[in-house]
Amino acid sequence: MSHDDRDHTLEALTEHSREGRLLIDEYGDRVTALDGARTRPDLLALFDDLPEPRPRFTEAPQATAPGATVAVPPEPGGALPEPHRPPPTARRHHTNASPASASRSAP
Repeated sequence: MSHDDRDHTLEALTEHSREGRLLIDEYGDRVTALDGARTRPDLLALFDDLPEPRPRFTEAPQATAPGATVAVPPEPGGALPEPHRPPPTARRHHTNASPASASRSAP
């Protein structure tokens, strides 16, 4: 949902208030609900009992907010995709003997 979606919704609510379809208290309640809305259906629900105008959404909503996680649908056949794992890094082989102890044990 974009800022434009909220702006269009507020404009439509304001128009209903100007036309006398919403009392000032009803308008205030819906503006408060607008602030808490998270999806376009939440915005449209503010107009369930009102005629046109309703907000017009002209572009597709963003799928996710930056940094949000996305659910991945199962692959065909019902299997979940393998999670991405970084390639393994080369590991050093450590020995129990330190270089100093190795030199002391030499004849």
